[in-house]
Amino acid sequence: MDFVLARTEKVAVAVWGVAAFPTGITFSVATVLRESVDDVDLDPDMSMYHYSRLRRSGPDALPDDLLRFGVQMPDGTKATNLMTGLSLPEGTPTGPVLMQRGGRGGGRVYRQGWWLWPLPPEGPLTFVCEWPAHEITLTRHEVDAGPIREAAKDAQAIWDSTHD
Repeated sequence: MDFVLARTEKVAVAVWGVAAFPTGITFSVATVLRESVDDVDLDPDMSMYHYSRLRRSGPDALPDDLLRFGVQMPDGTKATNLMTGLSLPEGTPTGPVLMQRGGRGGGRVYRQGWWLWPLPPEGPLTFVCEWPAHEITLTRHEVDAGPIREAAKDAQAIWDSTHD
């Protein structure tokens, strides 16, 4: 499942490589330039590290160069890169969790990996983004969570969970 989430004449944001597991999904968010431009930084700094540093030293406004990305589950609950962490919180979270999983890029493409917990329930799963620095207004794209849930049934454990 790959799709373009948003695009302007200069830049696009796409979701690539969705993979399903019994406990959640992984995918990449790719930022892509139409043409090579030296003064454009494609790394959207989607991490809360950048944002949290700014919040401590300034007003609550989000910087324009921060790509705002999120997912809305079929039940209406949401997870965004503004709420992200590097690991699942202790115990069972009260809502979905979106975790950054590393990224890389060069030239005209930058990819950022994500883990979404839990596996979405049946219904529309909505991907959302906004990136003011690149004139991307709030944009939404719905996908049916049914095929994702079906694919999760085919996931195979690499090792037995009782193995130490």
